[in-house]
Amino acid sequence: MDFFKKNVCFILIIFCTGLAFGGTIKNYTADQVETQSNVLISKVYAVDNKFRMETFDERGALEYFFIIREDQNKMYVFQVGSRTYTEQPIEQNNLTYYDQIMSIQQSFQQHIPGSTMEIKQQKLGTTETVLGYRTEKHSVSVVYEIFGQKLPGFTYYWWVAPEFDMPVRIQAQAQIFEAFEMTFELRNIKTASSPASLFEIPAGYAKTENMEY
Repeated sequence: MDFFKKNVCFILIIFCTGLAFGGTIKNYTADQVETQSNVLISKVYAVDNKFRMETFDERGALEYFFIIREDQNKMYVFQVGSRTYTEQPIEQNNLTYYDQIMSIQQSFQQHIPGSTMEIKQQKLGTTETVLGYRTEKHSVSVVYEIFGQKLPGFTYYWWVAPEFDMPVRIQAQAQIFEAFEMTFELRNIKTASSPASLFEIPAGYAKTENMEY
């Protein structure tokens, strides 16, 4: 997966983890699928105030997984290849799209030397039916300024269903350096509980302060 597509996948994770606990359906599992290729990108598990997302590489192998524990106010990020994980606090007042996207974009900004960026968030005020769910549409646009020249970067659209309070569809468009569009949907939704062990730190993982994405 190239740099920009990996950026999109991490933004997808931020969307989902930033919204994971507000919906009316508390216990469910689902697949995140890239619609054009019909490839499984991630699996999500939610039980009450716990949330887990697993992400896969191009071969379908587990690459990262994330555990959100609202009861502990913590998020854990696990890298399967190195068997390491990081831990960071979460608070409801800092789980905003703007802050989360700004944070992840800044980590990727090192790949674009001499650049700054501007992020604009919008609630579009439109409702659409997506996959049988009534949703509200939002957007975020990221514009880069590189050596004084403004260039469009990424635009993200997402459709949030109140049942899950997380996107059932996300569309990402990139205009910087290479143009592409990716759409992700939440499919195979099952309202069922998941084993408690999925939301615990697994044996064999070492804690680290920094992780390479």
